[in-house]
Amino acid sequence: AFGTYTVDPKSACLTFQAGDETGYNIDLICVSVYDTVLRLGRIICYVPTVLSLNDCLDGIYLPDSLTLMASDCDAGAEACLPIPFSQIPEYVTLDNGAPFAGNSFAACNPVVVQSYTALLNSGPYQLNEWTVGVQVVSGFFSSAYELLGLMNQYDPVPGWSLERDSVFVGGDPAQSYGPLKIVSALGQTLEVLPGQANISAGTRVRFETGLHHLVFRRAQTGCLDTMVVKVVCTGCPPIHNYVPDTQGNIIWSLSTCLGDTTFCTNIASQDLDDYSVFDFGQPFAGFSACGNTIGLRLDTGYHVLRIQNNITFCEYTVPFTLNCSTPGDQSLIAVPDEAATPKNTSIEIDLTANDIIRGIVGNRMALADFEIPDYPNFGQLVYDDIFGMVTYTPEHDFCGIDTFTYRITDTAGLRSSALVKITVLCDKVLIYNALSPNRDGKNDVWHIPGIEQFPDNEVRIFNRWGNQVFEQKGYTNQNPWDGTWDGHHLPDGAYYYILDLGDGSAPLSGYLQIQR
Repeated sequence: AFGTYTVDPKSACLTFQAGDETGYNIDLICVSVYDTVLRLGRIICYVPTVLSLNDCLDGIYLPDSLTLMASDCDAGAEACLPIPFSQIPEYVTLDNGAPFAGNSFAACNPVVVQSYTALLNSGPYQLNEWTVGVQVVSGFFSSAYELLGLMNQYDPVPGWSLERDSVFVGGDPAQSYGPLKIVSALGQTLEVLPGQANISAGTRVRFETGLHHLVFRRAQTGCLDTMVVKVVCTGCPPIHNYVPDTQGNIIWSLSTCLGDTTFCTNIASQDLDDYSVFDFGQPFAGFSACGNTIGLRLDTGYHVLRIQNNITFCEYTVPFTLNCSTPGDQSLIAVPDEAATPKNTSIEIDLTANDIIRGIVGNRMALADFEIPDYPNFGQLVYDDIFGMVTYTPEHDFCGIDTFTYRITDTAGLRSSALVKITVLCDKVLIYNALSPNRDGKNDVWHIPGIEQFPDNEVRIFNRWGNQVFEQKGYTNQNPWDGTWDGHHLPDGAYYYILDLGDGSAPLSGYLQIQR
């Protein structure tokens, strides 16, 4: 009744075809394998379990991705996942394809919820009556998990879960609930009164520094969800020992330049394979030795070095200028620029507004020449030499990253080059999924590039329990959200956003992580 099976005589592989009935450890099927050459035998036994089909309406809903900041690279970082702490032993958890190695699970997010306790045997049953607020609902089910599916169908926010196969917990504390009035196939009636329970609605999990592809699968139902967790180390050791200026730039001035100059890093020679190094966005290959550490051979001009540790995700951006001229007010530095524009939309960029020309920021009158040595691959440029503006027009329907290089020459004959990075938005706006409002000047607010193109937009943000914590019509990057509600800092965790651009298109939605 539970099913049939066949055994492949060559591979000893067993194929089990489940029947209509369900049960745990329904049979013991043993296969004897014998090696006629070595004259050795082995018995392999299988214990199948047949589960009822489950639509997983009662499953967990994890954010697709999560970025955590770790101040201690060795300790990693913690996150409160929306899996009830009492249920975490029921899950098989895989991390990058292997069983999760962490063992530091803890309870988090204590809440008061509604509860029903009902021990149900095999059905079928009829839910004769259940009052949710002012609505009276009914339905049919065969097991506790099917009843749970009905409850989540009629009362989906914030949802219900099943503990120890007999305790239904969840619901909205502000909502009124009536008893579950259940009738069995034999006509027996059961009335389960509602109560209240204190539960930990989340499980706090500690992750090591690095990238984690996670699978959470509930053994009893087979329902699963996946997520990607990236733990970035913020307590990163310095990548070099040079002293920058007040703007964070490192500037060297040499009287003569007889070749490349070596910039020494703190990367140990044996660890170079753990790093990715870029200069102006291009892979860097000019490595040399600085004793036991790695050096970078750099020519004259302006460089933007980006160095990333692929193990700890420590990332460094080092603006570096090597001049072969007298320092002071004769300096010329072309500073890199970034901009964003919607697909099929031109954008004007004032490239020289932040350049240092003859020692003065934006001193356009001291320029003798402006050139584009490397044009963009996916767009066209027009330069207005009167106002110093560049207009970039992306190719039709192109979206992604495009770059070009410009070079300026001042009246003293000095030259400097810089890279311009333009993000052409694929989805009208670019929505970041992480926010770290810790006042360190990085990701303290939620910028949405391209939002200014849609002045009639509306943004709404909800916590994991469905409560609205932020709403703004006409959202702009001049007054962005800083992770607060009613003047108070919101706790770290996953939030859900809905962005209506106000142009008649379907609203955009997704998860947003707050991590200080």
